[in-house]
Amino acid sequence: MGIKLRHLLMFLLIILKEPNMPEADCRCLSSLICWCKNKSLTSIPQNLPTFLNQLDMRHNLISTIQSGAFVNLAQLQKLVLSNNQITMLQAGTFVNLPQLQVLDLSNNQITMIKEGSFANLLLLRTLWLICNQMKMIHAGTFANLPQLQELRLSLNQITVIQLQVLYLSGNQITTIQAGALANLPQLNKLALSGNQIMIHEGTFTNIPQLQVLYLLSNQITMIEEATTVVPAAQPDNND
Repeated sequence: MGIKLRHLLMFLLIILKEPNMPEADCRCLSSLICWCKNKSLTSIPQNLPTFLNQLDMRHNLISTIQSGAFVNLAQLQKLVLSNNQITMLQAGTFVNLPQLQVLDLSNNQITMIKEGSFANLLLLRTLWLICNQMKMIHAGTFANLPQLQELRLSLNQITVIQLQVLYLSGNQITTIQAGALANLPQLNKLALSGNQIMIHEGTFTNIPQLQVLYLLSNQITMIEEATTVVPAAQPDNND
């Protein structure tokens, strides 16, 4: 009876074994979450579980993300690539990850993000690019990310942001400090509707290209006398 039971268990293990088992360097849980941390990997493993939801590859040696690296991971929702050696993001890098919601690229050596790097990430909510080597954010870098709620760019070398449109409607913003928008020289449309904002002196200084300003549905009771609003800026009823 013991031999038969052992054979039966072995047979069941063979049947239940995932056909796309992860590489030996990764530790996976229920074929949904994989940890590949601190394994000196130089590329994305290509035989990970097809239905993977979360992949953590922090603290490896990845310098380049090859085209098609995620082609079999269409269900992935969270991807952590922090603390690698990535230097550049190519167009279409994450195009095969339509379900991705969280992307962490912090503590790499990224100097350039090419147009279209974040294409097809329509569900992305959180994007971390902390502690890289970027000096400029080009116009359109974060375009077509309709669900993006959290973007972290701290500890880079950014001197110019070519951001042209900024939507912050429907938040709980109560105060915008003077000079908070000063490093956005290309900004021409700013949406702040649906907040609880009080406008202070200097709020809209140093935004020379601002043309459209949305302030509907706030709790503005007073605009301080010295507040500077760019003359070219026009209110808009659509936010």
